[in-house]
Amino acid sequence: MSKKWIKRASGLLLALTMVFTLMPLTVNAQAGQELVILHTNDVHGSAEADDTHIGYANYKNVIKDVKAKNDHVLVIDAGDASQGTNFASLNDGADVITVLNMLPLDAFAPGNHEFDYSQESAMANYAASKFPWYASNVTYADSGELVFEAGKVLNVNGLKVGIFGLATPETKVKADPRNTEGLDFAETVAANVAIAKAEVAKLKADGAKIIILLSHLGTDSESEVKSTDIAAAVDGIDIIIDGHSHSPHSESGPSGKSFIASGADGLLNIGKATVSTSGKVKSEIITKDEAVKYGEDPAIAKTIKDLLAVQDKVLKIVIGKTAVELDGVRGNVRTGETNLGNLITDAMRDASGADVVITNGGGIRASIKAGDITVGDVFTVLPFGNAMTVIKVTGQDIIDALNHGTKAYPGEAGGFPHVAGMSYEIAVGYGSIPNMVTNVKIGGEPLVKTKSYTLASNDFMAVGGDGYTMFEGKEQLALYGSMALIVEQYITELSEKAGDAGFTYESEGRIKEYKASFKDVPFGHWSHEYIEKLAAGKVVNGYADGLFRPDNKVTRRHAAKMVAVAAGLPYEGLTADFPDVPKDDEMSPYIAALTVAEAIRGYTDGNFRPGENITRGHIAKIVVEAFNLKMGDEKVDFVDTANHPMGGYIKVLASNGIVKGYENTKEFKPDAPLTRAQLAKILALAIEAVPIEAVPGT
Repeated sequence: MSKKWIKRASGLLLALTMVFTLMPLTVNAQAGQELVILHTNDVHGSAEADDTHIGYANYKNVIKDVKAKNDHVLVIDAGDASQGTNFASLNDGADVITVLNMLPLDAFAPGNHEFDYSQESAMANYAASKFPWYASNVTYADSGELVFEAGKVLNVNGLKVGIFGLATPETKVKADPRNTEGLDFAETVAANVAIAKAEVAKLKADGAKIIILLSHLGTDSESEVKSTDIAAAVDGIDIIIDGHSHSPHSESGPSGKSFIASGADGLLNIGKATVSTSGKVKSEIITKDEAVKYGEDPAIAKTIKDLLAVQDKVLKIVIGKTAVELDGVRGNVRTGETNLGNLITDAMRDASGADVVITNGGGIRASIKAGDITVGDVFTVLPFGNAMTVIKVTGQDIIDALNHGTKAYPGEAGGFPHVAGMSYEIAVGYGSIPNMVTNVKIGGEPLVKTKSYTLASNDFMAVGGDGYTMFEGKEQLALYGSMALIVEQYITELSEKAGDAGFTYESEGRIKEYKASFKDVPFGHWSHEYIEKLAAGKVVNGYADGLFRPDNKVTRRHAAKMVAVAAGLPYEGLTADFPDVPKDDEMSPYIAALTVAEAIRGYTDGNFRPGENITRGHIAKIVVEAFNLKMGDEKVDFVDTANHPMGGYIKVLASNGIVKGYENTKEFKPDAPLTRAQLAKILALAIEAVPIEAVPGT
């Protein structure tokens, strides 16, 4: 996962200490032996100390001190260590492994980002590691054998500690899928629970007094398999050291049948958990301010310095200048449009000439401050080494992709789609209705679902990464080089045109949240589409407070206006000729228009009764005559209309697909009052504005 710690740095640096007890101790219980666990997760290549990061050189001295003061100490990492900074990415994570080998690291769980470069580099880094990688749920597809280490009982200075690991199945989509070909990750909660139970049983049988799950599953709600799922279902795990979701330490604590500790991401702090054989668990952090007091280990500090010196020459080359900050903040690029997202997608479109570009917000890892831009800045923004590819897709593929990428909105999602050459709006779901994109335009024109388009994306997404399976198997039209180099060249061109002041880049409204015309008829409400069609045609405009009140009954006077306007009847200058309709009544012209069209005639007493609620039967007659509808092809028989005075008109509406049974029954309820939403549907269908649908109440 990416650096949530950037956003949470200030909160994570607080000196938080929490003590939880999984089971109460009796007065006579022995304290038992204690195991101290120093743990990190999602360090993402932050090897060097700086203003916010502790760095591995300081961490080494913290480890020395803790080991000097405690008999039983384990040092473990929950994954995503070898990607995320230039230091990590310029050598495919190998330089991070070099430094980790200088720690007394006892255990590591491979994260999804260990597979970002290639399967070969991941396996090379694994082979080069002097510490074990634990993942009991990753196997070779052809043989079923484990790729990494199974659970083991470690002898920690006389204390038997069982440890096993679980890697996130999201690795298959949150790293380039080609990088995990031939590898199987247990995909379901049930499968991972079964693996965990088997490991716990084995470790206990082998004499483990304390059992640790080293997990790169995380606790994000969007994840199919989470550490909380394991904690809820598996007995015997004393503590789960967790990674992947970048959860703050404040969320650490008892969970289900276990205890989950996290919050040491980015080496912004160091996790410290104490587990006793009597069942007591304590979780705390060592903050940066505390850690730096131990000083840096000189050997690690020199190694990092030497490695950085080799990289520095290239990374410091200035390629351009921006007059504004380019926004790559995690919470922004995963929820909406930003100027940096626009710049990246524009660079891709400029280089490829594709009709449209879609790239994932999770691939944008940092902002660029106003001022000079270096090669290193671009590598920090785009650290994965992705290439750009152009594929041939349909309009429907694009809609499917946008719906997939925005399904978590307004929540964060790594797959959130940034675009160029197109625009779209996100209609937020209502009730059980999912989010859906709407008003999708390509080159300013409405998208055509059946039309073919050329689409540029990163090679990770183009083969199904981040769940974009609709792109899998599409015809590849071109494969370009590094996205980072493409963006570098574009920035250089922008800067040359802008001159010394630097270029500016803005958000342009390519991505918007769809706004319903009426607050009480949101997207997903059964009548939403019909009411929106009428609102667009200015048939309805709602009440002064911005509401439509879809369930309100419709008076005869209001029905007259809606029908007359929807049917396009001339009404200006007309006045109604009913004694109970004042000449200056605002609805008088519309009532008069319907009278001229012979859609209404009034009651036998000569009155119109404008304030009465109109019935479903009466609206059938008015609509049929106002629209001059003839008998259609559909056959719908209602059990309660055959002998009704309005039965013939109802039959005409039904034969044209305008009405179906009341709440999908065989009844029409002709004498029941009509609601505003029901009338909206009838009118929208009458003017052939929307497809026929069976919806409640019509």
